Amino acid sequence: MNSKITIGADPELFIVDKSNNKIISSIGIIPGEKRNAYKPEGFPKGFGIQTDNILAEFNIPPVMNSLDFINYINLMKSYISSMVKRINSNYDILCQASADIEADQLLTPESQMFGCDVDYNVYTESVNPKPETENVNYRTTGFHIHLGFMPVIPISAKLAIIKALDLYLGIPSVIIDTDGRRRNLYGKAGCFRLTSYGLEYRVLSGYFLSTDVLIGWVFNQTMLAVKQVAQPFGFKMLGVDWDNVRSIIDTGNVQQAVEICNQLNINYNI
Repeated sequence: MNSKITIGADPELFIVDKSNNKIISSIGIIPGEKRNAYKPEGFPKGFGIQTDNILAEFNIPPVMNSLDFINYINLMKSYISSMVKRINSNYDILCQASADIEADQLLTPESQMFGCDVDYNVYTESVNPKPETENVNYRTTGFHIHLGFMPVIPISAKLAIIKALDLYLGIPSVIIDTDGRRRNLYGKAGCFRLTSYGLEYRVLSGYFLSTDVLIGWVFNQTMLAVKQVAQPFGFKMLGVDWDNVRSIIDTGNVQQAVEICNQLNINYNI
């Protein structure tokens, strides 16, 4: 694979009132909305903020190294944190996979919108079902990874990379991110969208925004996955059971995740 590879992200996080640990809706606090992100003044092209349901979502420009990836994400975390603290000194950001939200924060039409844009399953190559839950107060975050390729690679290579990302990111995420509830709605194995520049991988939760170590791990594991596909025989040499990979992620089977990580020397000790 001779393409130049870039990695971007559009992560989501909660706003929290730290005086009582109550999750606060970002609607009316965070500027920007779907397809009309707010561009922070003085920031280069590619940075943006918007609301998504009750969450705060942001974008970073695509990068080619882990240091820029970490720094750009931290820049946006700090910007959002400062923004909400200006509204209420007790407000801050919270990077976790899911939360139960009090009813008074779910009164707007936007807070009731789920899964507006379809995504796909790499194993079925069909549309994922729209998320549904009986718990109307439950919300989740995502850390969506955007891979760009110049020149653009064929769809077959994109699909192979999505499976590789399940192996290098999705499987160890079962061990690292102990909040398994999110997978009942979002983050099932092989969840993706194709883009004009490459692909979007949608399995990880916003928990991976928590620390620099986790953010850097996401970048490095993403690059490892792409490099694995670029090898002459790709995953044929590893004999990966993709049905098993899918099952481990979807069911959150920690024991089997540890076994496959140890078998293939995939890093999860962070």
